[in-house]
Amino acid sequence: MLQFIKYLPLVLTIWKRAQVLLTANQSDTTKSQKMVALPVALAVALLGYFIPQLSENAVALTLVAGIVGLIAPYVSRFVAYKKADVKENLTLMLVSVRKLGEAWYPFTGTMIDAGEEGWAQGLTSDGGVYEIVSGKLVDTIKLKGGTQEESEAKMKEFMDAIRAKNKDLLTNGS
Repeated sequence: MLQFIKYLPLVLTIWKRAQVLLTANQSDTTKSQKMVALPVALAVALLGYFIPQLSENAVALTLVAGIVGLIAPYVSRFVAYKKADVKENLTLMLVSVRKLGEAWYPFTGTMIDAGEEGWAQGLTSDGGVYEIVSGKLVDTIKLKGGTQEESEAKMKEFMDAIRAKNKDLLTNGS
């Protein structure tokens, strides 16, 4: 215990130095990465005690910023990582997209594409409104052209009429 008291001024000096070195990282991004910045600042302050060239402010601050810049993004991603739920309907084709509370915009692409572009909701050709983040159906709306089933029925009727007309032309020759 007596030896610890002997080194207490040294520990306090190193801690104080580490707190000064932490001022190199005051942006919002690095504030969230303090769990990396504090140990790095302590390590650099400790190294500065034993290697005088590293105790100079400019060198130490640069070293802390560089190490934090290299390590912190990986650590923060590792800590924040959680297994993502597998989204439903990832490859569903969308005809329109929107941000919450805004107008619909024409769109051609999948739910994945819409998610990468930052849209909140997507609309399919059959009127299904899907939440982009979860891939879940949240609403259905009636489109001007009717439902997909109605469109398919009209297309089938049209194609049958063309086939009938072609059959008449082939058999009657006029």
